Amino acid sequence: MKITVLGSCSGTEPMPGRHHTSVLLEAGEALYWFDAGESCAHTAHTSGFDLLRSRCLFITHPHMDHTGGLPHLVWTFAKLQWRNKRSMVYPFAIYTPYPPQVREYLSAGALTEFGPEMQKAAVHPVTDGVVYEDENISVEALHNRHMGDAPDGQWRSFSYRIQSRADGKKVLLSGDVKSPSDLQPFLEDGSDLLLMETGHHDPLEVCGFLNGLTMPPGKLLFYHHGRTILADPERCRTQCRQCYCNEVFLADDGMSISL
Repeated sequence: MKITVLGSCSGTEPMPGRHHTSVLLEAGEALYWFDAGESCAHTAHTSGFDLLRSRCLFITHPHMDHTGGLPHLVWTFAKLQWRNKRSMVYPFAIYTPYPPQVREYLSAGALTEFGPEMQKAAVHPVTDGVVYEDENISVEALHNRHMGDAPDGQWRSFSYRIQSRADGKKVLLSGDVKSPSDLQPFLEDGSDLLLMETGHHDPLEVCGFLNGLTMPPGKLLFYHHGRTILADPERCRTQCRQCYCNEVFLADDGMSISL
């Protein structure tokens, strides 16, 4: 598996050189998207990815800095099919904790030249447990408390665990969480890589929490940066590397990690 960060910033005001949260995973011949912050389609296409090999998008929660680029992403798929006289390799599916929002996004494209094509994306709800499996990966969802409790039983915010079919390696993607302890059920089983958001948490405190685990993640990649990192990335990178017991990285737009 290969992870590329298309957007590394949290929902602050626009930041030079950084876009809102989006992560692209390559496995086999397919592309899998996790969140779709603004400009994700442009960043991926201009970085050389063949977007017509995209298979699924998994949304962590419905906030705009994680979903704002979704309609343009699906529109770009249609545009590239028309321009290149090719069909997508796979029917595209979107997994989301809040399907009505995604359907509204897709409906907003009805008056564009590719409106009918945009409506072909399949929309699926996310609940706890395995939400997706194919020959390359499995994806398991775990609700978190970023958007509060769910007295009606409908959680709106999720973290994801991705496991490779080829070698069993595991990637955890936090999404936004109220506390790192929201990830405890996933963390207890160990992981090869954790993508941990810092938009709502102090990176050094996160390192301390993870160091206390029986099996800390083998690699730690901070993303969805908040002001602690944005104010002085190099200083924060140095401090985290001194603090965390394993490898630690701070995401920049376009950064890739292979497992």
